[in-house]
Amino acid sequence: MGERVVGEVPAITRPAHTTLPTGVPPSMHGSLRRKGLTSAAINGPVTVNAPVTWNLPEYFEKRQGGAMDLGAIRKYATAGLVEEIAAAFPSFAQQWMDDRTRTLAALFLMERKQPDFLAVHLVDLDAEEHDTGPFSAASNAILEYTDELIGRILAALPPETVFGLVADHGLWRWTRSPPEGRKHFTPG
Repeated sequence: MGERVVGEVPAITRPAHTTLPTGVPPSMHGSLRRKGLTSAAINGPVTVNAPVTWNLPEYFEKRQGGAMDLGAIRKYATAGLVEEIAAAFPSFAQQWMDDRTRTLAALFLMERKQPDFLAVHLVDLDAEEHDTGPFSAASNAILEYTDELIGRILAALPPETVFGLVADHGLWRWTRSPPEGRKHFTPG
């Protein structure tokens, strides 16, 4: 196993979401802008009013599974960004921002804005697992779809791009055979 991120005390989920991909503590998260680089965040936790160049923040006014109300997100997004994405991808402009529309936003930002750092938070699988449990038929179907969406993002990456994939719930290992019909796991 590689190195692990060490959290700060008190450990708080939302700042930890930003520490995972950056590898720096919460007190240093704004470093990209200070170096003159651009950044983009799509549904990034704790990004409402964050110093992000192109921002579609995670904002929960209304929610349907992993989808969030696009109208509410628009209030805190970079001015005009929702409209720009909708002009490029007409199916983007709908009530709910889900992993499909998050992927469209990522494709738009990579092609049109070319940020130095792009963070995309795909959440449909997490929401489904909270509802039906990990490894349920519904969760597995969303996992396969998430793989397809990540494939679309990978196919659109410019050459010489560094890609990192972060799972915020850690790694798991099987500790014993699960009871019939149940998946049992413990943190690894």
